[in-house]
Amino acid sequence: MVYHLATNPEDQQRLRDDPSLHSRAVEEFIRFYAPVVALARTATKDTEIAGQPIKEGDWVMLHYAAGSRDPSVVGENPHQVDIDRELTVNGSFGFGVHRCIDGRENA
Repeated sequence: MVYHLATNPEDQQRLRDDPSLHSRAVEEFIRFYAPVVALARTATKDTEIAGQPIKEGDWVMLHYAAGSRDPSVVGENPHQVDIDRELTVNGSFGFGVHRCIDGRENA
């Protein structure tokens, strides 16, 4: 976020002028500069994803950062920061139920 604002003074000024943009901007920075790039899991059974066979015991890499650049999820121009973007989902920390470090459960 700091890098983006330091190199994009127009966004910096817009955020100063319009605090209502703060929430969207934070979500967009988290999406674009993903704090969790990927997570590995072991397949528990044979399956297939998008035509790719996966055998039980295979190591599968879940690449959250790539998902955060998917135009079918993010919309137009997924490789650009857009502080006006309204995200319907932000998978930067993964999907589904998870636990935060403070013990809260989130969906």
